[in-house]
Amino acid sequence: MMNFLIFVLIVFCFIILLVLYLIKSDWNLKSSKPPDVDPYKTEKRHLTLRLKNRRNLLVTKVFIIGLIVILGIVLYLVYETQSMTYLTKERYDSRMKDTFLLGLSFFLLVLIFTSIYYLLVTKTIRHQSQVIHSLHPKEYEKLITVFKPVSNLYKILFPLMFNDSHLYVFKVGRTLQIDLTNVTKVNIVQNPRAELRIYYISITGAKFYRFEITATPGVFTLFSR
Repeated sequence: MMNFLIFVLIVFCFIILLVLYLIKSDWNLKSSKPPDVDPYKTEKRHLTLRLKNRRNLLVTKVFIIGLIVILGIVLYLVYETQSMTYLTKERYDSRMKDTFLLGLSFFLLVLIFTSIYYLLVTKTIRHQSQVIHSLHPKEYEKLITVFKPVSNLYKILFPLMFNDSHLYVFKVGRTLQIDLTNVTKVNIVQNPRAELRIYYISITGAKFYRFEITATPGVFTLFSR
């Protein structure tokens, strides 16, 4: 059990260093100069605040679910140990100690996963906020118009954003910036077996991009330019 705890601590340190490296390596936003006078400045600020609130809600849910699972496992093991009336006192104490250490190890794993999730989502939201505040009024109006009929999740957590020259695709821990001015071909294919609307998209231009997102068909009206 001690060897397992040491392994968990080593993995924890490694993952934290890796995530710090990913968070530190930021991007250079490719967009036009932000407008000097922006009638949507307050609305944009509220939207970025909702992004952060959504992040906090999602991370809290993940953490609580993890704690409930851990608590269920620990309580089951404690109940199982207490039902073994034939155990000696030494064996009983040993099993209870192992159960406690196992629960602590699982808690550390949940804490690691939640921390990584929080940092990656925070990085994505920072990129989304930069894009939102860089949009000119007409670009912002078009973005909101495209996502307005979409579910509440996508009103707050965008799978992609765009302006007149670039498409920004938000993946876990990274953001694709695609130059739309040189696009020669766009291919969109829906996964027929997926319960959700998952689309595989390939874009040919100055570079070739291939990615997948979960979205509604209305999102792809931005390609009808």
